[in-house]
Amino acid sequence: MLRYLRPTVYAQLGPDRLAVRDVRTGRAYAARPVAAVLTGPTRKVVRVGDDALTASASRPLQLVNPFKHPRMLIADLTLGQQVLRGFLDKLYASSLMPRQPVLVLHPRVDPEGGFTEIEIRALRELGRGAGASRVLVWHGRELLQRELLSLQLGSGGKLLE
Repeated sequence: MLRYLRPTVYAQLGPDRLAVRDVRTGRAYAARPVAAVLTGPTRKVVRVGDDALTASASRPLQLVNPFKHPRMLIADLTLGQQVLRGFLDKLYASSLMPRQPVLVLHPRVDPEGGFTEIEIRALRELGRGAGASRVLVWHGRELLQRELLSLQLGSGGKLLE
């Protein structure tokens, strides 16, 4: 019963694009996965996505992409969580209900040798740190609407455990 009260979000994550979509409503937000960061004694995220690009043009902010690294998808886990949380906030900006979605996280990279256990754990932690109640990490083809609605993920990829 509780599963039906929680939204399901399909997040496709790559170094140059993050797309989040509420599976039931179809509401979506996609942009470069960047954060405008105010530097100083503590780093503070001011804006994410397209808003980060705009904000950095008008203020002295550092633009950081936490998903851009030559060896792995996550370069900065803490900042990555804040960026993903910011994208989810944009997705549910007009919603009155608090959200703790089931997150189907789909990394859009294919690392040589596959994902390591550490990378899979980091992807799960990325989703949990962004506020997801449950995180499923999928690697393979793009998932169909019916698979996402039922959370019965089909062939053509695998659920990373």
